[in-house]
Amino acid sequence: MTDLSFTPSTPAVYQAKDAGSTIKFFSDKEGSQFVWQGTNIDKVGTYQLQRVRNTYHLQLSFNYAREETFIIDFLNYELDTIISFRLTDRHGRKTEFTKVVGPARL
Repeated sequence: MTDLSFTPSTPAVYQAKDAGSTIKFFSDKEGSQFVWQGTNIDKVGTYQLQRVRNTYHLQLSFNYAREETFIIDFLNYELDTIISFRLTDRHGRKTEFTKVVGPARL
């Protein structure tokens, strides 16, 4: 798995396990954009997935000049569809996300 493998016509939406936030990823054909919203979170920008040795890093660029990098662990996937993943920030805080099935509001 080298990218997040989202289909061009259907953005992938993931809900945080604590239900505090939602991330919506758009395909690279749509500019690899994301929208992350929730309690005290409102980020819109672009993402890039990078592999560094045996670890994947998710780099988010938003608000014109800000960047954040997370370690991303893929917890569950079927074929090319990521079902759940965990983000770990630079402070070691972890958040798990699960794919939303059906219509999602964002």
